[in-house]
Amino acid sequence: MKRIPFNPDLCSTTKFVTMTSGAQALFFHSLTIADPDGLIDRDTAITSANSNAEAMNELIANGYVLDLGDVIAITHWNIHNLRKISRQADTIYPEAREKLGIKSGVYYIK
Repeated sequence: MKRIPFNPDLCSTTKFVTMTSGAQALFFHSLTIADPDGLIDRDTAITSANSNAEAMNELIANGYVLDLGDVIAITHWNIHNLRKISRQADTIYPEAREKLGIKSGVYYIK
């Protein structure tokens, strides 16, 4: 069974709670289906949450996900998911992962 923790401190900020409910739902759905590095196909994320591109753009504009083209990265994935490296599987999006750096547990586009 896959464990999907999230950091309530990040999800209880004014910035997060003032987003539309559609963007919030898309964020939580993305957390549940992202790969071990917090990467997910953009269309899969939108479809899984019965959402739309507008909600995705809201998450990008607010810094909750990074736009890597067809793939998105959950910006604070490493803060939400503290896991042992020995248990981590490889990402299914290695090309997208190579575009990311990490600083203080937060992804950024190199």
